[in-house]
Amino acid sequence: RVLDRDVRDLVVAGFEAPVAFGTARVYRARTMRDRRLLAEVRGQAAPVAARQFSRAELLIVRIPVASAGEPQLTVRLMNGFGGVLRPLPTSPVPGSERTFQVELPLSSLASAPYVLEFTARTGAGSAVERLDFVVTP
Repeated sequence: RVLDRDVRDLVVAGFEAPVAFGTARVYRARTMRDRRLLAEVRGQAAPVAARQFSRAELLIVRIPVASAGEPQLTVRLMNGFGGVLRPLPTSPVPGSERTFQVELPLSSLASAPYVLEFTARTGAGSAVERLDFVVTP
């Protein structure tokens, strides 16, 4: 017998913006060996769904950028209140077109909520994406 039925409509608008971000993939590494393995198996490692990390970990965030031109990506580390702590260097992921990577060691951060703010700019426009996470002891 039928216990329940559910029907939902999901409307997805077209991507008409000149610059857009894909879904950020977050990886965690505790040791240098973990970091090397993530670099070697670029497309095969599974990202983590968690957004709570230990101070003993290193975060590697890879984010794709869709744009008509070559995007300029800047990343800022912000505290939970929106104050900018520092800019972070980015690098393109080898073998991936317009996917950028940020490495963030968490050992120097206090236990608190943080935000990574990604900003991509081209001559046609810009886009901003934020990734919230929490650092624990």
